[in-house]
Amino acid sequence: MFKYLFATVLFMQSLIYGKVYDCFTFFNELELLEIRLEELYEVVDYFVIVEGTKSFTGNDKLLFFAENKNLFKKYENKIIHVIIDDFPQPTGDPEIDNWGREEYSHNYTLKALESCQKDDIILISDVDEIPNRKAINDIQLYFKNKGKKFARRIRENDLICELHMRLFIFQLNRESSQGWKGAVKAAPYWLVKKRMPWDLKILHMYDRKLPKIYNAGWHFTSMGGIERAFYKWKNISTEYMYRDIYSECEENREKLEEKYNYEMNKDTKPMPIDNSFPLHIINNLEYYYSIGWIAEY
Repeated sequence: MFKYLFATVLFMQSLIYGKVYDCFTFFNELELLEIRLEELYEVVDYFVIVEGTKSFTGNDKLLFFAENKNLFKKYENKIIHVIIDDFPQPTGDPEIDNWGREEYSHNYTLKALESCQKDDIILISDVDEIPNRKAINDIQLYFKNKGKKFARRIRENDLICELHMRLFIFQLNRESSQGWKGAVKAAPYWLVKKRMPWDLKILHMYDRKLPKIYNAGWHFTSMGGIERAFYKWKNISTEYMYRDIYSECEENREKLEEKYNYEMNKDTKPMPIDNSFPLHIINNLEYYYSIGWIAEY
């Protein structure tokens, strides 16, 4: 028993010195990628960008990051780019296949992590789920302080942090009161490898007692206007939730705009851009206004 506790303490105390790998799936969100890289470049060691030749719904897609790498040269020394072109064969059940491709994509991250040390910290998310800088520090401090609690045997799940974020839909400052709770995880590499990235990403759905990092960042979903939102809905794992929308509206622009505006205003409220937003947004407000990504408030 004491041998186990001593080993745990040594592991936990060393974890604060591990490298930080920010791992995420990428579809076509070049603007959000830039916001993320700017926010975290100084506080993580590597970004692992995973993109595939197919969307989660099995549609062929361009490799948007590969074709636009030149836009991100200032960050390239920290970027590990992973391309998936060997998705599993479909089963014929669209819902199972959609989620299967997303699971496969997240688990594919491990191919980029083979040189990791067991103590390295791995973040698991999608590109539009952006941790803030403080969250990275909070995660490191959590693991460090956890090592001090050697008087009891800790659960393995106590080494899996879930990040709670603000949720913004359609525009960078159009906030939903629902928030974004738990879909982003952080854990030591040895545990990510043992349990697999996807299983950790969805673990908050089954374990309500995971340690939580609050005010941990921003989930900016369905950005870029009506066409890009519509395109996203047709290519994400939850595509089946939007079938009624695009089956009804695909050939009717007026209906599409009506539905888009309804969804936009249903549970969101424009917020003033203040210092709680990513610094890159604050410093480039004129640009984001010009492309329609900022709502009037």
